[in-house]
Amino acid sequence: MKIKLTTPISAKEIERITKCIACTAENAEIRYIATHSSEAEKDTLFLSMTGEHANGEDFREEVLSRGGYLLTEAYGDKSFTVASVNDALFALAKAHLEKLTKRKHTVAITGSVGKTTTKEMLRLFLSDRFRTHATEGNKNSEIGLPLTILSAPTDTEILILEMGMNHAGEIAKLSLLASPDTVIITNIGHAHIGNLGSRAAIAKAKKEILIGARKNADVFIPSGEPLLSDISRAQKIGLFNKEGTYALVRNDACGGGHLLLHQGEKALCIPEKLQDKGMLSAFAFAAVTAMHLGITVPEINGKIIDFEYNIFRQKIHFCRGMKIIYDAYNASYESVLCAIESLKSTPAPMHALLLGDMKELGSHAESLHRALGSACAKAREVIDMLFLFGEHASLIADQAEKEGFDRRRILINTDEMRPQITARQILDRACAGMLLWIKGARGMRMERILHILKSDVGGDDDAG
Repeated sequence: MKIKLTTPISAKEIERITKCIACTAENAEIRYIATHSSEAEKDTLFLSMTGEHANGEDFREEVLSRGGYLLTEAYGDKSFTVASVNDALFALAKAHLEKLTKRKHTVAITGSVGKTTTKEMLRLFLSDRFRTHATEGNKNSEIGLPLTILSAPTDTEILILEMGMNHAGEIAKLSLLASPDTVIITNIGHAHIGNLGSRAAIAKAKKEILIGARKNADVFIPSGEPLLSDISRAQKIGLFNKEGTYALVRNDACGGGHLLLHQGEKALCIPEKLQDKGMLSAFAFAAVTAMHLGITVPEINGKIIDFEYNIFRQKIHFCRGMKIIYDAYNASYESVLCAIESLKSTPAPMHALLLGDMKELGSHAESLHRALGSACAKAREVIDMLFLFGEHASLIADQAEKEGFDRRRILINTDEMRPQITARQILDRACAGMLLWIKGARGMRMERILHILKSDVGGDDDAG
């Protein structure tokens, strides 16, 4: 990960802001910040952090040979030595926020599913009216979020920040840094339940987003979620029901599409082309937020036209006549259910689904993978082929078959180190017009399968 700073930072500024213990980079003028040593170059500050698999100091010589500098907890040449690299990064981000003098609003978004789509939709709705800066991709962590802030142009008017977490306490720190004026919690699901233990604990961690929010901040949550019911000041959005200040409901009179209601009255008509439930939910949160920020209904309607292109353009691939939707940045139980709904609502002569394992489920792994098998069985009239990849593939397959899915249409590969087996299974059954939806946890590295498919080489392994 590498960002370009909109204004260079001098060594003296870094010393002052980060409260350096020692500095051996007195003449530095930093224009870039990088998290990977291979990205270091002249005028680049490398974040020398200790992670689960690597120690940044192991790459000191590489960074120096490339002309870079280090923000580090160790001592050495061309270094800014600090007590905590993470705290120093937050301090730099906080200082940059003070430079955004034209900033009118900060929106913070969290939730188990739909954060990134909601963020991208909101960016789309706001960008014509305001100078908008938003989280790129999924840079929503304790490293990604401050880097997002540091890359914001000084004339930014609206800042949209996605906030993710793996453990309790992480979102609180992000919220205190950003001090949002608007908060969105899209939902509470099962993502990271292996780390946190229960949906109640996940909800508590997500609600940390309120800790740094301004006292008069607007808060939007889904209606009907008891784990969020204690947020008394929140405005509730009914998703496919009429409960809440706003409600997203099906309406055949609206061209076969949906209506967004405000206090029971029509606020926005959503055309039939937008049918995916996950997209519709994200749309509801983004549209309501945009309207609260002064965007008009005609302006929102004008963006719906090229909407799918803007949201999905990085995810669509083609191979042997197949259309491939690559949706594998991450996979929680709820997001996989959304993927199945999306597959069902996308017209194609033949539908295929490739599921990789979900991760970080702990003791819930078996029950949730079996629940996916049940969901696939319910969609068996639409899913023509089901490809399963990972340690828990058999659990999904067994449950799907038990509930009526034809076993002859299920192919499994439990060896995560041999993605070529799954690629070969798919290529042997690929046909013109086939739609393949790929979903799996980031840790499954599903891109390996996509790469093999796009190279049109299925590998040498048997794939029975």
